[in-house]
Amino acid sequence: MSSTDLVPVASTAAPASVSARRALRHELPAIYREEPFAMAFVEALEYVLDPIGTLLDCLPAHFDSELAPDYLLVAIAHWLGVDELETEPPERRRETLADAGELARRRGTRAGMELALSLFFPDLPLRVQDHGLVTVSTEDGPAPEAPAPLFDVYCDSTPPQEVQLALAQTIDRWKPASVRVRLRVKRASK
Repeated sequence: MSSTDLVPVASTAAPASVSARRALRHELPAIYREEPFAMAFVEALEYVLDPIGTLLDCLPAHFDSELAPDYLLVAIAHWLGVDELETEPPERRRETLADAGELARRRGTRAGMELALSLFFPDLPLRVQDHGLVTVSTEDGPAPEAPAPLFDVYCDSTPPQEVQLALAQTIDRWKPASVRVRLRVKRASK
């Protein structure tokens, strides 16, 4: 047995888990590409580094709600502050994440609460009524005490108790900070 039998010969075919780019091989000077030991060493490095390079090449797709893998959708939702999506199927998560920017822009307004309720409870007939209380004074001196702002959220159906609880938590989370909100659920017919 000769000494050349002990040295691994670099194969020209990339292993299944290595990308076909072979970026390190192509960057080597020709003198190293002719050396079997150097090519075996470079092949081992490519085996480790090519999946990382591939991930980095595709990184923007991981943050796009339409292209991201299903396992990343919950992480993106947490990152964007839309935590209510954990129990939703991936299709609903993608739809909601597509509107997350608009939801963040409208947060703290009646329109933002209406959008949040329509995204998180699409099957419930919900409507928001803003009582729009404004106090105007033409007198000098301190402004008269204005009543606290108030929203009413009407649910025209009778959802199960756990859905009502989730609805109340969502309203509390997405309502304007200084506004009182009343949830009014239709009574079940007897």
